[in-house]
Amino acid sequence: MNKAVSFLLYSQDKTDLDCFKLEKYMDLANYLAENNLSINTITWKKDNIEELYKLSRDTNAILVWINPVDRDIETGLFENYLRDMKNQGKYVSSHPDAVMKIGTKKVLYELSGTKWSSNAYLHENESTLHEIENRIYCNGYRVIKQYRGNDGIGIYKIGKSNNKFVAVEAFTNNEEVFDCFDELVKYIVFTSKLSVNNPIIETAWNNNLTNGIIRCYFCNSTLAGFGYQEINALYPHKQPKYIKKQRFYLTENCGIFKGLKKILEYEFINDIVDKLKIDRSSLPLIWDADFFINDLAIDDIELCEINASCVSPFPPSSIVFMYDEIKKNLTTAST
Repeated sequence: MNKAVSFLLYSQDKTDLDCFKLEKYMDLANYLAENNLSINTITWKKDNIEELYKLSRDTNAILVWINPVDRDIETGLFENYLRDMKNQGKYVSSHPDAVMKIGTKKVLYELSGTKWSSNAYLHENESTLHEIENRIYCNGYRVIKQYRGNDGIGIYKIGKSNNKFVAVEAFTNNEEVFDCFDELVKYIVFTSKLSVNNPIIETAWNNNLTNGIIRCYFCNSTLAGFGYQEINALYPHKQPKYIKKQRFYLTENCGIFKGLKKILEYEFINDIVDKLKIDRSSLPLIWDADFFINDLAIDDIELCEINASCVSPFPPSSIVFMYDEIKKNLTTAST
């Protein structure tokens, strides 16, 4: 009997989804089906946790593609469901405990002082946010990032211009202007819902954003492909409307990034495992680390963020890596 693999997807309008009909997932779904796996879709609607348990009863692997803001983290029901599935011996592609270690903005703080991240600070209350003002005067613009989020939500470039303090959000590109830094702090605290459990991470502004972003896609700990995007959120130059924010996918053997492959698979992964105290085998099925390009000639890159909850679309080259990883885990679970 073929092993059953479920794609777990989120539907905002609460209609049932089909991974074979969604562009982001159809190629992977078809490849898995062509290789003798039984594929189905489970739809998360935020109010159907009991249905998730029922539909998962006979599945062997659950491939999770759901953004942090759609996981209903406050109640913990969805996260506990994934833990229960793992405890039942099913393969879960992105375990919540692993996602919490590598998939939040706190990873920039945890890796601060390594070659991947520098000059990062953690803010758990309003009082420490005031320290940013001195760093703005000394070093110019800073970036603050909400602990969890996606699509640039809760990410701000902050600084001073024309004797006013400004904050530009990455998601909307809207600029807010404040007469004093205290007003900016109160705005950030309010919009980010700052707390010990929802801290803010502060980093330096990287002027090399104009070089674009390299997206390095990993299948577990193996580099499975690259993405390159020239125009990103907070890009400082205005572009004509016909220039789109395109992302180009490249294989893991792309010559442009040849020098990075070994560095990423060894040095970067080792730092992730060591600094974050994470079991290498628990790394997600598909995740990406996004880097600023400081100087590609000498492989000088700086970590921007890591995405681990809902990485899609992904390079076509990563599909065979995901298949091999799923098969390996299905074999391990059945022995």
